[in-house]
Order: sequence, then structure tokens, then C-alpha cells
Amino acid sequence: MLRDGLATDTGRPAGIYFGTRGGKLYASRDEGDSWQRLAEGLPPVSCVRAAVVEGGVRPPHARPTCRPESLVVTVTVRLPGHLRPFCDGRGRVILDGPASVAEALHALPAGVRERILDEQGSVRPHVNVFVERRSIRETGGLATPLSDGAEVFVIPAVSGGAA
Repeated sequence: MLRDGLATDTGRPAGIYFGTRGGKLYASRDEGDSWQRLAEGLPPVSCVRAAVVEGGVRPPHARPTCRPESLVVTVTVRLPGHLRPFCDGRGRVILDGPASVAEALHALPAGVRERILDEQGSVRPHVNVFVERRSIRETGGLATPLSDGAEVFVIPAVSGGAA
């Protein structure tokens, strides 16, 4: 299954949503622990947007920016449920300093890193990595640069079912 669109919302816990080239839309309301199909039979989905609406339209979530006095980049890596035991059960790991996806992934505990990267240091075929809403396969791979406040999502492949 090829994923081309990814979005998160600002809920607690955060919802994660992705669309496929096959016209399906999936959602996780528990930061990736479980998934459900929201729609199918859509045209190929190449972009997904999400918003939390509570009693009206909520203003867009403000992204943190790098302040001039701050030289340290802070990045959040969100992990699916099966990788959380390697991070003391946490679904989010906050890292200071990584300038690229490769640096962020190499800063994770060994048990997580070994399940994301193969022996050559490449992302395993059954693992998808996104920075914000874009797959790193489209943005420079592991060399994809990270800015202050960036969110990196590790999403396991989802497949199976009838065509």
C-alpha cells in the first residue's frame, strides 16, 4: 500500500490520518496504536488535512520556530505502539539537536533504531517515515533536513484485505 498524504491533528492524544494511492483514507485516534479505515473508493489521495473542531472553527496550530537566541533544534519523533516498549512506553520522543532525519533516527534507543533501519542504515521497506505531512521518500530520504519544532512520524506498513 503506497501512502502519499499524512496529517495529524492537535488533539490529545494526537490523531494521525493518511490516504493511499488506492483511494483509501485511514485514521488512528491513539497516536498509531490502532487504525481504522474511514473511507474507500476515493480518487488517489495525495494530500490529507486534519483539524480539531470544538464548538466552532479552531485557528491553525502555531508551529514553533527557531528563535534567534536558540541554536538548538528540537524535534519530536512519534512512534507506533509496537516500538513504545523500547522507549519506556512513550509514543513521543523529544530530541534536541538533530539536523536531519538520519540524525534523529540514530538518536533513538537501539531497539527502536534496529526496527526502523536495516543493517546498511536504510529505512526498512515495511516502515514509512514522514516529516510533518510528507514522506521522506519525496524529500531527500534520510538526508531530509529538520527545522525547529518538526515532527517525524514512524508509521508501519498497513496491508492486506481484498482488492
